[in-house]
Amino acid sequence: MVAQGDIVVSSRPLGLVQRPVVQVKVTSFDGLEVPVDLAESEDDLKRITVQELKDKILRLPGNPAQMTAETTLTYGGKRLDSNSKTLGEYGLKPKALIQMVVTVHGG
Repeated sequence: MVAQGDIVVSSRPLGLVQRPVVQVKVTSFDGLEVPVDLAESEDDLKRITVQELKDKILRLPGNPAQMTAETTLTYGGKRLDSNSKTLGEYGLKPKALIQMVVTVHGG
């Protein structure tokens, strides 16, 4: 019997299941590596479009990657320039390091 004020410790699981998260890292202009949670599986990661990745980066609290509309993402020396292509089409894998670059138009 438990009396008022007693501390009860239960060893029963709470039923919370933590789903695996597939992450990539984005290197910001100042060299900061910002982790981005994208999917629950590698297959899901492959189906995400470049535009969805950009949107996810922009929605990070405080925009730590400092991404703007003029930002281009690169991976493995390739520009991720087609917003409708999937990350799988570009060969991205979990824990990939994506770099941000800005194209400067001069005159």
